[in-house]
Amino acid sequence: MAVAEKHNIQSDIIPAIASGFCGGMSRTAGLCGALVGGIMALGILFGRNSPHDSPKKVYALTERLVHDFEKQFGSRNCSELLGCDISTPAGEAVFEVKKLGKTVCLDITVKTTDLVMQILENHQDIRHSLVK
Repeated sequence: MAVAEKHNIQSDIIPAIASGFCGGMSRTAGLCGALVGGIMALGILFGRNSPHDSPKKVYALTERLVHDFEKQFGSRNCSELLGCDISTPAGEAVFEVKKLGKTVCLDITVKTTDLVMQILENHQDIRHSLVK
């Protein structure tokens, strides 16, 4: 949403479409929702508008985001980032007691937004590692 707002893109669908991302995809402890949100933000600006458009640019930027995210946080997996498995009652209890949503998740979300903004500032120079 921050990326969309920065680029004067407004749509009620933006917060709604990401509602299931928290908790590693709806508390299934999978891929971090902040990372997925960052990938969607890159897609808003560089994604394909038709099947005939090339996905090469968004692939390159997404690859960079995933790499930078893993470098900064050590994982892209929700359970590893939180130190508990929130797809279980015990992990959910730890998440609530330690207030991980307001600490760890918020920190990761803010820092992921910063990573996306850095990628956007340098997008002209970013190439996918598989493209020569």
